[in-house]
Amino acid sequence: MRDWLNSDDIERLEASARTPKGHRRAAETLTGWAREPNQDDEVTPADLLSAAAWHLQQAGDGEAALDLYRQAVAAGRTTSLDARCLLHAALLEAGLSEEAQQVADEFRHSRPPISDVTAMAENFE
Repeated sequence: MRDWLNSDDIERLEASARTPKGHRRAAETLTGWAREPNQDDEVTPADLLSAAAWHLQQAGDGEAALDLYRQAVAAGRTTSLDARCLLHAALLEAGLSEEAQQVADEFRHSRPPISDVTAMAENFE
């Protein structure tokens, strides 16, 4: 079993990934961690998958990033920003407005906290 993780572990990977290859490597690490959860983790599999998706976006792998954002939403609860906000932003960036609208509608009906509502509103700007 791997050691427990927190947001600092995610941030360390972010700081060390400076090239597309580095971002892909970070995404692979985060995805692996998400698939092997530790009950002592302070971050959720959804957090790890969302972070991995961000790294793939930075590497220019938009389709793979969207797939991981969708997996993050399916994984459920996050400790940070709702994964649906991140998926919505990535869908808009990819020009997939119909799917983005579906995600936004589902999000709106779920009665999210104001901090997540603010993030979703920024996507529409």
